[in-house]
Amino acid sequence: MKVPIHFVMLPTGSIGHLVQDYEKVLFQIDQIRKIERLSVFFMKSNDVSNLYFVQQLKKRYRFLPRIPFIYLHRIFLRISKVYRQRDLQIDSKSDFILSKIHASPVPFKVPTRDNLVDDFIRKLLFSFGLTKYVCLVARDLGFDTHMARNAFEKQKQSMRITPIHFFLPTITYLNELGYLVIRLGRHNESHLESGSNKLAYVEIEEIDSGCTSLADFQVVEGSSFLISTGSGIDCVGLFYRKPVLYVNLLSASAHPKTHLCPIGLLPNYYLPNRESRLTMEEVSSEPVCSAGAAKLMEMGISLAPKSPNEILDAVKLFVHSIEDSNSYQQKVLLY
Repeated sequence: MKVPIHFVMLPTGSIGHLVQDYEKVLFQIDQIRKIERLSVFFMKSNDVSNLYFVQQLKKRYRFLPRIPFIYLHRIFLRISKVYRQRDLQIDSKSDFILSKIHASPVPFKVPTRDNLVDDFIRKLLFSFGLTKYVCLVARDLGFDTHMARNAFEKQKQSMRITPIHFFLPTITYLNELGYLVIRLGRHNESHLESGSNKLAYVEIEEIDSGCTSLADFQVVEGSSFLISTGSGIDCVGLFYRKPVLYVNLLSASAHPKTHLCPIGLLPNYYLPNRESRLTMEEVSSEPVCSAGAAKLMEMGISLAPKSPNEILDAVKLFVHSIEDSNSYQQKVLLY
């Protein structure tokens, strides 16, 4: 007779993977509990990408000391079911699981707030005469310095960059709709020109109050939606059931198939020996469709971000789709 104990190891080097895989694990556990009773234990890992989120996990589930997993595996292999990150049960690309998760209530809200963060946002909104805001993620190499360990990694990360000034028309448009724009991501190298200081726009580095592990969650939780070029913080947005517009994603298959992401915008794909970009049919079929940065480089494909006006057009379509959810019953992937 097997003891109904489940040991769960989750990656914590990336906040996106941690949040997303956490929800997938709980979804699978809920399915199993319909059939059998079981106890769940989470395993500590070396890296903690966001202390606040792990603290919330600890309030709901038991965490075991960081013991080499191989020994626990030997001990409990015959008396328990062991889940690891790469097991099929918590496949991070399962569209079925994602669609089920995002149709469920928010797992938890921020219980312990940093009052300085809330006060700063309220003062910002008041100064611009606004009552709502959106979050923007515009990647640059400064954002990914910790990931660019060598020249190859730096080149890979550069394929995901969209300069912040490409979003100027979008920021202006969102301001006209009554939204303040808060840019997420610390250590950004690119900044808007001083001539744009009349925009209702601020970077999260200006909001930081010293409690950086909590500020991101509070800011995302209170936002109306997110516009992003791809980052782990997107999953925090989806965790709070916020609509997310992905701009200049690496591949067509990377766009989440969930009602929270009705619109997606791909970058321009180019081959050196062609004078024109790849067609939509080419970028939406294998192997390009599912290729990551390294694979695209190996295939000789280069990426270029969409123009500011193309991004703006996608944002307009996205805003309309979330304001009138009946208008778009299926995902629209733009190229």
